[in-house]
Amino acid sequence: DSAADYQEPQNYSPSPLPELFWSIADGEASFPEQTLEFAGPAEPVRGYFVTDANGRWIGGERFAEPFEPRIAGDAVQVTPRIAITSA
Repeated sequence: DSAADYQEPQNYSPSPLPELFWSIADGEASFPEQTLEFAGPAEPVRGYFVTDANGRWIGGERFAEPFEPRIAGDAVQVTPRIAITSA
């Protein structure tokens, strides 16, 4: 995947993932489970992506099934994970 494969949905605000809470083990960086809440209806959400503080793409993950927010307060839980590879 790349940044071009993802688009931020309507009625959603980015969730900060403070550096302090990331864990690194076995070639993977992971963050505790997050609840992504929507302020209202949105097109089907097919995954999530992570950027750094400057908005640069870090990684993303597609859901097995799309999630379709229908009302304010609809939410989906994700556990951000990023594979770490050497260049």
